[in-house]
Amino acid sequence: MKTIFSKNSFLGLRTIGLIFLAILLMVCDRYVPVFSAVKSALLSIVAPIQYVVSKPITVLDSVISNIESNRRLLKENEELRAQQLFLQTRVQKLLMLEQENSKLRGLVNFISPRQERFLIAQLLAINVDDLSQKIVLDKGRQDEIYIGQPVLDAYGLIGQVILTSFNTSVVLMLTDSKSAIPVQVVRNGVRSIVVGTGSASSLELIHVQETVDIKRGDILVTSSLGGRFPDGYPIGIVTKVERGAGEHFMKILVTPSAHINQTRQVLLTWPVKTVANKVKLDHKDKQPKK
Repeated sequence: MKTIFSKNSFLGLRTIGLIFLAILLMVCDRYVPVFSAVKSALLSIVAPIQYVVSKPITVLDSVISNIESNRRLLKENEELRAQQLFLQTRVQKLLMLEQENSKLRGLVNFISPRQERFLIAQLLAINVDDLSQKIVLDKGRQDEIYIGQPVLDAYGLIGQVILTSFNTSVVLMLTDSKSAIPVQVVRNGVRSIVVGTGSASSLELIHVQETVDIKRGDILVTSSLGGRFPDGYPIGIVTKVERGAGEHFMKILVTPSAHINQTRQVLLTWPVKTVANKVKLDHKDKQPKK
């Protein structure tokens, strides 16, 4: 018991002594000039040590801060790139819509002066190779599509309907090797037949004798000969005229006016004559039989 009390007494005296020493040091620091000089000298000695010890910590903090800053910048950069890609996609989509609207206006402007009925259709499928050049449209018998109906884009005739279902139709393109369309030269009214070559960029005039006045640059349009098409739908421009020795017919190549490989929307037309005939037939069918 005595040892415990002696130990506690010693700790108490030491605490009191330390408190007294602290008070004494504060008084000396405030009122004794020599003490301030000693403190300044000690600070001069300790300061370099503090700098050396704290420098690695400062450098490490700076490195960590730079790494975090770089990570933040990289993340922001990725977000900005994603936004840029999204905006570029939107812009491209808007440009495509603008181009489609422009083409639609061209289609409507082409047909309106003729006062023909028309319907815009979307391409569902394209079958283009050396043997066949056909497209499938999203309009069919429910839309009163009929076999032989002209199909155009904003630049000219694409082809004609050859098959219909309830809600789709198949179009034989004028570039198909089985296609044959009556045409005439705008310059002088010369009539002929243009056939497909199997190439989307070329047509051919057939059975044109050497004496016929056709030359490079002539514009061809549809002819009403045969009653299949109305006059005036653009077909193409003559790009090559060859007169072979000993040949009775010239070889004449034509570049199509229609943008065969760039079309996404087409125009189906009901020529005035066709509509009038349909009205007459409907009226005749409705008359009472005697």
